Amino acid sequence: MYQVMVVDDEPMAASLIVNIIKRKYSDFEIMGTAYDGEEALELMEEKGEPDVLITDIQMPVMNGLKLVEETKKRYPEAVSYTHLTLPTN
Repeated sequence: MYQVMVVDDEPMAASLIVNIIKRKYSDFEIMGTAYDGEEALELMEEKGEPDVLITDIQMPVMNGLKLVEETKKRYPEAVSYTHLTLPTN
């Protein structure tokens, strides 16, 4: 089973992604949800590295690009990184 972390500063977007994964992908387990990059790194320290990191790019505190950069440094064995950018209109 792949451990997935979802990071998005929009709670509704994070919830939607989590629900889609739970309904459609039986091999994926949500290990946690965070609302900015720093919170995600703290969650990784607590629970371990994810196999898949799904992150928004535009977030306060630490954006998704910086999060991926930091995650690669700390956990180079993480399997996959996915960036999300959704229109705000």
